[in-house]
Amino acid sequence: MREQRLPLEVCITSNVQTGAVPSYERHPLCRYLDEGLVVTLNTDNRLVSGTTLTEELWKAHRYLGLDWAKLATVTRMAFESAFQSDGINQSLASPR
Repeated sequence: MREQRLPLEVCITSNVQTGAVPSYERHPLCRYLDEGLVVTLNTDNRLVSGTTLTEELWKAHRYLGLDWAKLATVTRMAFESAFQSDGINQSLASPR
């Protein structure tokens, strides 16, 4: 995954709810980032998980300690991984 820059879609809430990880604090998101993986935060199934992207970003900050720069990096990874033309991705990801 790292070599081919394949994005790993992560939903912290869903991962805890389904028991894939034991708790918010023990989620491996930071390890994935430290290992150079492309990671995006997502809502999985927003209605079933009862979460929003804002809440997922907040949980990454609150429970895993991601600061503003790391949250921006994860968000940029999501833009760069989206199935859009390069021109659209660049215009969305560029600071205004």
